[in-house]
Amino acid sequence: NHLTLNSIAHRLSVSSSLLAHSFKKETGKTIIEYKTNCQIKEACNLLQITDMSILDISFATGFSTASYFSETFKKELGISPKEYRSKIHN
Repeated sequence: NHLTLNSIAHRLSVSSSLLAHSFKKETGKTIIEYKTNCQIKEACNLLQITDMSILDISFATGFSTASYFSETFKKELGISPKEYRSKIHN
């Protein structure tokens, strides 16, 4: 669940610097940016299709705290998870 640059590089038998450089070259994003983007997309999906609490969604999508999840969500989308859920249900 906790993918890191080093753990991925180890599994692929490459250096972490080579992996980081190659990943950014191919995707235009760092591995962390890509992972965060995936987490936020999954959170948006859960906010749309479930009535899970924001706390539960934050943990289900791999964030360590609800406050960090909310801060990251707002930074990425410009609105809070609660505001996002209200907009999609109205």
